[in-house]
Amino acid sequence: ERSDPRICLLTSGPYSSTYVEQAALARYLGLMLVEGDDLVMQDGRLHVRTVSGLKRADALWRRIDADFLDPLELNPASRLGVPGILDALRNGSLVMANMPGAGLVESAALAPYLDGIARRVLGEPLRLGHPRTWWCGDLEGLAHAQANLDSLILRPAATPQRGAGRDAILAGPVLAAERER
Repeated sequence: ERSDPRICLLTSGPYSSTYVEQAALARYLGLMLVEGDDLVMQDGRLHVRTVSGLKRADALWRRIDADFLDPLELNPASRLGVPGILDALRNGSLVMANMPGAGLVESAALAPYLDGIARRVLGEPLRLGHPRTWWCGDLEGLAHAQANLDSLILRPAATPQRGAGRDAILAGPVLAAERER
């Protein structure tokens, strides 16, 4: 709506492992780097707390997990997000990059099917390639994984606990060596 919109990059703060990257990105792109406590909802709109008072925020690049975005509607224990921010999304007063739910496309379970999904939904293939992926839940994918175990990396399609993903990754060459013993 405004000719000079205020765009913010929402970070979880300096204790985040990617905070330095987020700060550099915000600076490079000319965005305000903000944490949840820097933001407040007022009259159905998102505002940034500044030394000169509240200033409207028009767009937000979300760099926190979606479930921590709004403690009123998502995770009530969250101290990272902004109470009521989902209302600003619903009423159209806020534009957000990485909308809640966008992480679904990043799911490892969908990786083998992304190109097909893009062709079906967009009518064209993916523009950026990704590593070839097989799902061991179908016979073809399982057979391929077993036949090429020494050159693959295995990971679960879904991780039961948050942050357990890296620990669950298995290097195929290590597994192949163990199988040979």
